[in-house]
Amino acid sequence: MAYFKSQFKRQVSENGKYIYWFDSVYTQNDNNRNEVPPFAIDGITIESNTVVSREDLLKLPEEVQNPMILKKVFTQWINDCSGAFVKCPSIEQCLSRSESMVDPNASLATIFSEEEEESWTLQWIPIRIKVDTPIFELYWSPCYKIPSKSRIPIDDIQPEINLAQEPSIDVQNPEKTYTILPPSSRRNETDEKEWIQEMADLHVPFADSTTLRLDSELDNDSQKEKLRRKIRDARIRAKLARYRAERMAFKFEEKYGFYPEEDAEEAETEIDSGDEIS
Repeated sequence: MAYFKSQFKRQVSENGKYIYWFDSVYTQNDNNRNEVPPFAIDGITIESNTVVSREDLLKLPEEVQNPMILKKVFTQWINDCSGAFVKCPSIEQCLSRSESMVDPNASLATIFSEEEEESWTLQWIPIRIKVDTPIFELYWSPCYKIPSKSRIPIDDIQPEINLAQEPSIDVQNPEKTYTILPPSSRRNETDEKEWIQEMADLHVPFADSTTLRLDSELDNDSQKEKLRRKIRDARIRAKLARYRAERMAFKFEEKYGFYPEEDAEEAETEIDSGDEIS
């Protein structure tokens, strides 16, 4: 389903150049009211019976600069509007010259009278794209909302700890695993077999399987996932830095008339091979 109109509006700038506008076609109705819209980014949460200033409501979330979000939006735009161009711009061109901003005509999400006792999270979505060669300006508006994802504070549910009933520690092997078992959980070998048989009788999947994963394997998976997230975050930060550097270089070129090429010191910069991710 299309998100942007394929027909554009053309405007002449002060210097005689053409500017092109592409509007979004996405709207909500009674059937999908308060559902998460496409490309939505969470804004501030509006608590029940709380007054929030328009300035705070229209504060643009930092997530609108996320390269992964921008890539999805511009990919959708190119798919919807490629027929409007003699030569369609590439994703790389859009990302390297993109700017995100609050739509000057931004409309706020409507909170109906029957919804005033609930808490809501604003949803920012891309409203339109302005092509002012070579800049691609993406305009956002907090025009929708979703129910707030409230959470119960941990202090309200944390059980009291009875120090007199601390579990004992069984040492299986000094070089392997230390397992903490409450006294009521200890069983001899016969009890364990009976327990596994009870599990099998209850039709619990894999109750007596010999291929269950070991704690060490779970730890390895946990470490692997932690490292994968660090790599992903580092890549996103690197992309952000590269896009910001490109925009700064372009502004430099506009002001001083030439593009700041990479100097010798930059070219010789290398990543220390001894760096490790911890």
